[in-house]
Amino acid sequence: MEKLRQNDFITRPAAVPAIAVPNPFDAALLLDRIRTEMNTWPGKQLLDPAFAAQLDRYLVSAAEAYRLNNPKVAKEHIHTLRKMLAKEHHHVDNDDADDEDTEEHKRVTRRSIDRLAARVLDFDLRYVLKRMEQGHDKDGRGNDEHRKDDPRKR
Repeated sequence: MEKLRQNDFITRPAAVPAIAVPNPFDAALLLDRIRTEMNTWPGKQLLDPAFAAQLDRYLVSAAEAYRLNNPKVAKEHIHTLRKMLAKEHHHVDNDDADDEDTEEHKRVTRRSIDRLAARVLDFDLRYVLKRMEQGHDKDGRGNDEHRKDDPRKR
């Protein structure tokens, strides 16, 4: 307690913005930046090197698919990544629930990635997906296209 009073902080892992979003937005470049950051995690004991290699392959493939203008394949790779994270930690995609996994799941799972690191990576991947979905609703100048079938525009 005295250490806390002296320092006014506790040393714990924290999720803070560490990756700059490219402007103009480029999903492939952002995935490369996410990958670069993720590759620092094994040294911080947040990610098992073998699991990192598995994740890395899908991140590279997703980025390359975006570069080749194949968003469907990129999206599939990102969904595979998210499934891998969810297999390691229940509710990794639920920002509101910060519940720890059940004891049974902890015993069965080998914990290849720290829970906070998994949530950060999942958040980053969902961000890429959302930005790419938004890109389909924009014209070349970044303006919303008003489609006749959109009930919000009536």
